[in-house]
Amino acid sequence: LVGSEMCIRDRDNVSSIESSINGWSNKLNTPVRVIHDVDDITDTDENMLARKRDSKGWYDTSTGEIVIVSPNSTSVGDAQRTFLHEVVGHHGLRELFGDDFDTFLDNVYRNANEDIRKNIIDRTKGNPLNLREATEEYIAELAERGFDNKAERSLWEKIKDSFLDMLRKAGISLDFKLSDNDLRYICLLYTSPSPRDRTRS
Repeated sequence: LVGSEMCIRDRDNVSSIESSINGWSNKLNTPVRVIHDVDDITDTDENMLARKRDSKGWYDTSTGEIVIVSPNSTSVGDAQRTFLHEVVGHHGLRELFGDDFDTFLDNVYRNANEDIRKNIIDRTKGNPLNLREATEEYIAELAERGFDNKAERSLWEKIKDSFLDMLRKAGISLDFKLSDNDLRYICLLYTSPSPRDRTRS
């Protein structure tokens, strides 16, 4: 009976993962493939095959799909986290969210204190049209090095709130708590999207 209950829970978990990820796929116009059995994964490179079978997902450059390995995902939220990392890493936030990404950058600049705004303005090299790009650069730097003071810590919380607002506008609801490390990783990814196959373990 216990074994039967576990099988039912596993099937329910896989079904919930597939339903959630397919919903995200439609909203972000990104094809996805959910794998139910790691034995279905193939690769001519034995090392890469082992990595893929142990991973939670990756971006498949040959098909343009985000691949989610549901047996290796501990929950719906865990699968969502994998999808989010992979889709941002390949497409970048601007391609995914368009004008809403510009609104996100504008909100970050408006919420910054005077010293941080000066830091951002200095990066524009005197051209106001570069303000969003400079804000983006500052966010990436902050994500990479961490927070030096209370003002940066406070701004980071507002960056997180603005990021979640941007997701909500796209109809994306998270089943996991977005941590500082999640957001830092995402902010570093979107500044340099890479077409390489990358697996998340």
